[in-house]
Amino acid sequence: MTEFPTSLHVFSTTLTHLTLHHNKITTLIVSLPGNVVLPNLQTLDLSHNLITAIQSSSGVTAFPAVQTLNLTSNRLTALPADLTTTLFPALTSFMAASNRISEITASSFTNLNILDLSNNDIGYLPPELGNVTSIQTLMIDGNRYFPILVTKQT
Repeated sequence: MTEFPTSLHVFSTTLTHLTLHHNKITTLIVSLPGNVVLPNLQTLDLSHNLITAIQSSSGVTAFPAVQTLNLTSNRLTALPADLTTTLFPALTSFMAASNRISEITASSFTNLNILDLSNNDIGYLPPELGNVTSIQTLMIDGNRYFPILVTKQT
């Protein structure tokens, strides 16, 4: 598969878990054609694809109830700032290990409990990430080395 299957609207009222890993999907479009919504989908696994971007073409998210999103082993370089506020408002677990993410903002991770960004190219953790008090598990190992600047106060 090279695209997210829009024919899933047939299962829109019953689908709760969707696994589409090990395909060739290149873009995760959060607004499906025809404003199709999967209101009961709780888990979305798109790991091991070729996803380079998460896009929204309108204000309607197709995934209002997704709690777990797995985008491990894709080709993401950036994450949208409204990942948890608009695109996936119920998201509590986000896995995006082994991508090419180089920069993150704390606003992308509001209300998350589990965040896995290990094995990316992140060189700096924004201090504001410490204000996301909902995070219980944070995995950031295997990222680009970033030196810690220590200044001596006199």
